Amino acid sequence: MVTLARHHIYVLRQADKEEWEAKARTGDEIARRCISAVKNFARGLLNGELTLSGCCERPFLSSDVPQAFLVLIPVKYDPNHVTVQVWGMCEECSKHDNQWLVDQGPKREGLAPTPPRSGQTSH
Repeated sequence: MVTLARHHIYVLRQADKEEWEAKARTGDEIARRCISAVKNFARGLLNGELTLSGCCERPFLSSDVPQAFLVLIPVKYDPNHVTVQVWGMCEECSKHDNQWLVDQGPKREGLAPTPPRSGQTSH
């Protein structure tokens, strides 16, 4: 986890998927919110929503499976209404380490990856 301005940033990688899901099953609230955000992102891809890689802005195809995600959760939030932002990273960008992803993602975009899609708000 990295803290940037008003958000905690979590990097979730496909290779660590089982670990994150196990944390979520044990009741870890952050893991639950991160997994939920990634699933909503994937649903949007499958539904054909135009989605760009968070680092290079390469468009994802509906068949693409991002290999890494950046999930931003506000540092200060109302626990009943937390807006979670998520970026998917293309296969090429995902080859870089977590710090590179953090440096290239939210800082470059000013913490506004795309307009929120339905399901990006976790309750």
